[in-house]
Amino acid sequence: MKEGKLVFVLCAVLCAVWFSSAPLRAFKAADRDKLLKTGQCQWCDLGKADLAGAKLKGADLSGANLSEAVLTGADLSKADLSSAYMHNSNLSDANLADAFFAGANLQGAKLSGADLTGADLSGATWTDGTKCDKGSIGKCNVPNLLGQYE
Repeated sequence: MKEGKLVFVLCAVLCAVWFSSAPLRAFKAADRDKLLKTGQCQWCDLGKADLAGAKLKGADLSGANLSEAVLTGADLSKADLSSAYMHNSNLSDANLADAFFAGANLQGAKLSGADLTGADLSGATWTDGTKCDKGSIGKCNVPNLLGQYE
């Protein structure tokens, strides 16, 4: 019985070492190239991609993984970002006017200087983890304890 435990512990240690030495997950170059060529990349893996200054007006990125992506100064106006995972992404100075963020996760995202004019944030998870209420246009509306909006 002791040999079984020893083998288990040894396997656990080896697995931990192997997984901790594996490179951090990064985006798929084919997904980035597809997006830049066609403006379409639903459910793509673009985590940690550098898309700073990209011209993505009207792009369809619904369901895409954009976690930790760099989108500073990018034009994502009128883009479909519904259900996109944008955790810790950098959207500073990005044009997000009239973009559709329903159900997107923006927790930890950097939005300083971003233009959210007309952006639909209904049901999105905001940068601080709160859920934006239905009808959140241009800003994340969250009812206070009295059910009123601030």
